[in-house]
Amino acid sequence: MAIEQQPTLDGQSRSAIEKVSPLVRRIADRMNLDLGGLLGTGSEGQITVNDLRTLISLKNDSMETVTEKVSDSTKMSIPIKGSSKNIREASDQNDYILQPLNHIRRITGEKLSIAKRDIPHFYLSVDCEADSLIDFKREHGNSEVSRFSINDLILYAVARALKKHPAANVSWSHEGIRIHRNVNLAVAVATDHGLLAPVIRNAELKGILAIASEMKELKERVKNAKLGKDELKGGTFLVSNLGMYGIPQAVTVINPPQACVLAVSSIETKPLSRNKKIFHASIMNCTLSSDHRVLDDVEASRFLACLKLFLEEPLHMLV
Repeated sequence: MAIEQQPTLDGQSRSAIEKVSPLVRRIADRMNLDLGGLLGTGSEGQITVNDLRTLISLKNDSMETVTEKVSDSTKMSIPIKGSSKNIREASDQNDYILQPLNHIRRITGEKLSIAKRDIPHFYLSVDCEADSLIDFKREHGNSEVSRFSINDLILYAVARALKKHPAANVSWSHEGIRIHRNVNLAVAVATDHGLLAPVIRNAELKGILAIASEMKELKERVKNAKLGKDELKGGTFLVSNLGMYGIPQAVTVINPPQACVLAVSSIETKPLSRNKKIFHASIMNCTLSSDHRVLDDVEASRFLACLKLFLEEPLHMLV
């Protein structure tokens, strides 16, 4: 069986350790000090307490030197205040192109931010079967003498529904609720500079062809930047139709002074159940955003129910 050899000390280290008093040895063991390389100053080279103090002092000085070096290296790695911000800003500016706000977007942003903050919005949504509306447009709106779009039919239906339910054709004022005598439809139109909402005045008195003609003219004036400021004022109800973008449902922010805005979705084919039978229908969603200061959910629901009837059975709105 092999015998494991114990490590041995060289002659100088053994001689130094042998010349240590019990007190010094206890202190060295307690402080985990290595006395192997220490030369004693006592008689016959004995290691004294003073030698031990010198060793401890040298060890502390060495630790302070290391700490200072670490501290200096850390300081080198800390960026100068403000330099990292400048570097970050320079880097961020390479990640985007800053487009200044034009007048339309600035005014729209400020106005709708205030509206969203101050107006107590509530929302009601209804799905309308649009097959009869599509058929009505196909039969009566495609000839040279009678041409109108689905959007024109929606505007006509909204005007007729507001005439029957004037509680939704209102606006807020500090003096009281303003119930408007006429339906002035503001219609959201997209431009390269932002949304505009030209107004069809007295829409409740106009037929479908008159609304279609006026809407076509307003779009052309918006496109050619020939719209007058007066044509953007006086709206009592806003309609935003996003159907041409394939949006299944939209919820919009109220645009004061109007108290309501109707968002209209795209028309999609969906399965429905009626009389325990499944069939497919063309569905269009209408979501109404309303100001709770001037009308409640019951009044808004009555308007939406009437609008749904007109859209699903267009002959009713001709009566």
